[in-house]
Amino acid sequence: LGIKLAVGTFPLKRSLADKEHLEKRVLAIRGAMTLARQFGMTVLTLCAGTLPAPEQVGPRRILHDVLSDLARHADHVGVSLCLTPAGESPAAMLELINSVEIGPLAVDFDPSTIDVKDSTPVEALRQLHAVLGHVSLVDLMRNYGGTAQKVVVGRGSLPWIELLATLDEIGFQGWQTCLSGPSDDPASDLRAAIKYIANLFPTF
Repeated sequence: LGIKLAVGTFPLKRSLADKEHLEKRVLAIRGAMTLARQFGMTVLTLCAGTLPAPEQVGPRRILHDVLSDLARHADHVGVSLCLTPAGESPAAMLELINSVEIGPLAVDFDPSTIDVKDSTPVEALRQLHAVLGHVSLVDLMRNYGGTAQKVVVGRGSLPWIELLATLDEIGFQGWQTCLSGPSDDPASDLRAAIKYIANLFPTF
């Protein structure tokens, strides 16, 4: 069929800073990275959970040690482990990634989940470009009352023209994955998103 698997995602129900059943989660993630590489994938995205506050020394140490272990295994099997923000700021994500000095640990830039209260999505992308490993192409629709939900690219309020131009400007060569929010027909939505992006940047 000519299909190539490139990127996998491993969902978690608990934070990697939470000690409860942590060993099982770590073993499952290690197994997922090994399996991903066997299927030819080079990237595994993962949301590790909300980053503990600076004063939460214990949970932060647990998270650092777990990510170091996972990054070491990622390096061993040949997979890049990319962390998806869970509401963190670009500065917090950058600090987290740079604190782990072992293995290929990077950021999965998801503009719908990163905190840009003090910046913009484009500024966040520029700030994280040195640790960028994967980009999630997904939009964000803000509803009346301040709530928001993920939607396919082109149906929300994120500045995708500027974001795509910035990706081109910084020379990002990694994988980018179109994602769909809640939908009755995700396949059609994703086709529409790909067409939207292709119309914006025909050579993207």
